Amino acid sequence: MNTELTAAKAFDDEVVIINTATGRYYDLTGSGPLVWTLLERSASVDEIVTALVDSYGVSDATAREDVEQLVEGLLAEDLVVAEAGSVAGDGEHDGRPTSAPGEYATPTLTTYTDMEALLAADPPLPAAGAPGARADAPPETSASQ
Repeated sequence: MNTELTAAKAFDDEVVIINTATGRYYDLTGSGPLVWTLLERSASVDEIVTALVDSYGVSDATAREDVEQLVEGLLAEDLVVAEAGSVAGDGEHDGRPTSAPGEYATPTLTTYTDMEALLAADPPLPAAGAPGARADAPPETSASQ
């Protein structure tokens, strides 16, 4: 993951990702949430392909083509970074299966630019003192009247 530029929230059937540098936000659907979860665990493309084949029964060729295309799009948008041995990540893939409910659907990344100017001008950041907050962020104060 490109943790310096992105914020993401996974739901059951989608992942919403924000690129805080550009202000673009993304919706990752289909088998994308499983792929994203594995990318967060530093899984390699081969490991992700295997997980899709095991979870959905899709062919190896289809899974590989879909994963490579998705990863290419994520890299182009700076949502992940390439690292030796994996696409991106900070941890280790633990090898445990990740559940993937439903039938196979191609992982689809949709880009939204309607809030680009607003999010780029005032990116969402964690509150001061919260885990992941910048050290130079001013402390949150409450205004009293």
